[in-house]
Amino acid sequence: MLLGFEFAGRRGLLAGFFLSALFLSLSFVFKKDQFLRFFKGRFLKGQDPWGLTDQVKTLERVFGLSNTKVFLVEQPWIVAAITQDWKEDFQIFISQKLLHHLNDSERSALMTLLMSRTQLLSQSRFHFFIWFEKLFFFLSSILDGIYPVNFFSQKFHKPFLTLLSPVIWFFRNEAIPQANFLRADEKAYELSENSLLVRNTLQKLSALQEVHPFTPPHSTNVFFLIDPEDRRLNNRFLIWQPSLEKRIHFFQKDRIHEA
Repeated sequence: MLLGFEFAGRRGLLAGFFLSALFLSLSFVFKKDQFLRFFKGRFLKGQDPWGLTDQVKTLERVFGLSNTKVFLVEQPWIVAAITQDWKEDFQIFISQKLLHHLNDSERSALMTLLMSRTQLLSQSRFHFFIWFEKLFFFLSSILDGIYPVNFFSQKFHKPFLTLLSPVIWFFRNEAIPQANFLRADEKAYELSENSLLVRNTLQKLSALQEVHPFTPPHSTNVFFLIDPEDRRLNNRFLIWQPSLEKRIHFFQKDRIHEA
């Protein structure tokens, strides 16, 4: 975009914008490969000692879905995420390290929580607004990459990400309002025979992520059941999902109303 403006003025800037948008669109379509490359997910087929594929098939009937795939993450991280491939089939990424920390009931609750997120990611408004969110993320990364201070500093500064973060937050909140994350949790509580177990599984997942932290590409945080960077981000505009405390409070409030 900057090169376009330098060589052709406003027309060049406009052309650069459309080329950037085209590049972003292609990268968004092929986001499946990015997720698989980062997590080195291994498609779970054949031997499944945890019974995950059977649980997915049962939950697919509840949500009217098909072709949901489960990928095992073999890195020593705590990962529980769900995304879509370019055909809009759902993909669950779950780490073996996490599975080893959960018992059978907790694994079942975890899968229910993940599959309850499918209603958020399949909405047309999500695909529409997330495109703009990624556009501004892409723009900020380009501008931060050529920020002069970063050529001389050992620390990578992100002034343009900070500047554009309110805009990013706006499109994120339009794609999936925070209240909808809470409704997805509520759906998992409804489907589970033991709603308290679902809450405890969320808390256990959060505690494990605290003990075993990792930093995924920031634009993928929405796909995680609990945002891995929630407690480490200073810029609140970049936090998309409700905090664990808010989700637990929503659970307790919901139980009070039931009583």
